[in-house]
Parts: sequence; structure tokens; C-alpha cells
Amino acid sequence: MEKFKLFMSNFLIYGFGSIISSVIPLIMLPVITRLMPDSFYYGLSDISNTIVQFGTALAVMGMYDAVFRLFFDKEDENYQKIVCSTALVFTLIASFAVFLLLILFRNQFSALFFGDPKFNNVLYLTAISIFIGGTNSIVQIPTRTQNKRIVFIILNTIGPVVSYAISVPLLLNGYYLIALPLAAVATALTKELSFYVINRKWFDLRLFDSGVLKQLLVIAIPLLPNFLIYWIFNSSDRLMISWLIGASFTGIYAVGAKIGSAAQLIYQAFAGGWQFFAFSTMNEENQVENNSKVFEYLGAVSFGCATLVFALS
Repeated sequence: MEKFKLFMSNFLIYGFGSIISSVIPLIMLPVITRLMPDSFYYGLSDISNTIVQFGTALAVMGMYDAVFRLFFDKEDENYQKIVCSTALVFTLIASFAVFLLLILFRNQFSALFFGDPKFNNVLYLTAISIFIGGTNSIVQIPTRTQNKRIVFIILNTIGPVVSYAISVPLLLNGYYLIALPLAAVATALTKELSFYVINRKWFDLRLFDSGVLKQLLVIAIPLLPNFLIYWIFNSSDRLMISWLIGASFTGIYAVGAKIGSAAQLIYQAFAGGWQFFAFSTMNEENQVENNSKVFEYLGAVSFGCATLVFALS
């Protein structure tokens, strides 16, 4: 019963925290599309977001999951600080490398992704988002590992609010090109600073340990192909549309895809709650039995939801 309560509480709290960052953009989507004079601008913003997802995946390189795996290996707080600090140093360097690559070859990347080097300003914002986003995921980890659920919900709610508080005024004043990318940078920076202030005791660059880094990379590197393949499945269509028929059609497609992403909300809720539960109970003798029960319960939930959707379709 205790395990069930632990799973359900994390499913609801972390799941809700993960969902809310997707629900608010879904609600605001009609507002944003009405404020833009052409789908071309939304298309450029969507391509920028696609690049951010790819660059962030390269920078993080599976380190987020690797930290979760090692964090619960020992109950020694000093060891846990070493793990967090080592991961932060690595992602900081990796994020800066991706950022620098985009800046140095800005004309080439602008022409490749946006169709014209004149969109360098969008690429600058994209590069900054990647630099911030890579470390952002790491500074959040102590909040998750300590199960600070209220903090997680509040900060994930503030993020979209900050985003639209910046993007809507910019759109109203005609800054269609940079409104959404600039809002994304501001949101990422807000969350980065907030989580770092809350979790600062867990990070000290002087605690970097090359031995721990090797252990992290052994877990992290095999995960990287999964992230890249997932990105290809979810993003290659946008790039192909942009290259073949233009960013305006990418914008139209992106709006449809955003609406379709509502179907992933249940998955996001599960993924948000599963991670802490799985790693915090991984050393228990009945772990396989517990995971099997979770699988059965979620199978029943999925079947029920699918039945409901078919009935309402």
C-alpha cells in the first residue's frame, strides 16, 4: 500500500507538473496564431524549437538519467553532491561547445535551417536556449531526488506564465520573428536561476570527479541514440517541410502537431512520476513484482482511455 501511495503521489504531482508546461501552450495556441500575421513566423519559431531539442539532447547526452541512477546508489550526501557537480560540469562544457558551434557557423546554420542567413538573430536565441537548457535539466535533479513536489509544480507553472508574459507583448508590438524564441530563452533562464538558487548546496564545481564522470558516461552514452532517434521521428518531418515547401507550411503543420500532442499528456504524467519511484525503489527485493503491477495498472488505464476516445471520436 505504501508503494502504491508513493507511486500515485508522484504520478499526480510530478505528472501534473510535467503536463502543465504542455497544457498552457495548448490553451494559448489560438491566441498566438491570431497575433501572428502569417504562419511563416510560427514556422521559424517551431524550427528554432526543433534545433533546441536536438542541441540540448547532444549537450545533456543522457546525463540526466545517469545522475538519477547513481544518486541512489549511496546514501552518502557528499557522494551525491559529487555526482550532481560532476554532471553539471560536463553538461556546462558540452552545452557551451554546441553553443559555440552554432555561433561560429551561424550563417551556414541559418541558411540550412531557416533558409536565409538573415535570420541570424533567431539562431543566436536558439544557441542561447541550448546553452541554458543543457544545464537546466541538471540543476533540477536535486529537487526531484529529494521529492520536493510543491517546488516542482510551482516552477513548472511559472515557466509558461513567464513565456507568454514576454511573447504576447512582443507580438502585439510587431516583433513576430523573435517573440517566441526570446520568450523561450527568458523562460529557460528563469527556471535555471530558480532551481540553482534552491539546489545550490548540491553543486560545487570543485567537486568534479573524473572517476564518477566515467561511471556517468557508461550509463549516459548508450542512452544518446535513443534520444536522437526520438528526435528524428518527431522533428525530421518539420525540417523536410521547411526545406521542400517553406517555413509557412511548417507553421501550419506545427499548429496541427501541437494540437495532436494533447494525446501525449497521459504519457507525460506517467513519465514525470515514474522516474523517482523507479530509482528510489530499485534496490528492493520485490522491485520486479512492483514494476509488474505498475505495468498492469497502466495497461488498464490505457485501455480505458482508448475506449473513451473511440466513443467520443
